Amino acid sequence: MTFRGRTGRLTCSLLLCGAALLGTAQAGWPKARQALAAWDYDTALFQLRPLAAAGDAEALFEMGYITEQVYEDLAR
Repeated sequence: MTFRGRTGRLTCSLLLCGAALLGTAQAGWPKARQALAAWDYDTALFQLRPLAAAGDAEALFEMGYITEQVYEDLAR
């Protein structure tokens, strides 16, 4: 695959930026999983928030789950 001309350089730049963002977004998952396993919701939310902002569906789901658990605990 070759990238020639202005359009090719733009395409290549977008691909590299996307790959860099994806790598950065995935970096928080190990700490988030550890926090979830320990029921440390504060740390889990702190780690999940940037992942969710980057569009990670699993992070969004986990944040919703945590929110549901907190409200259930408050209702008791």
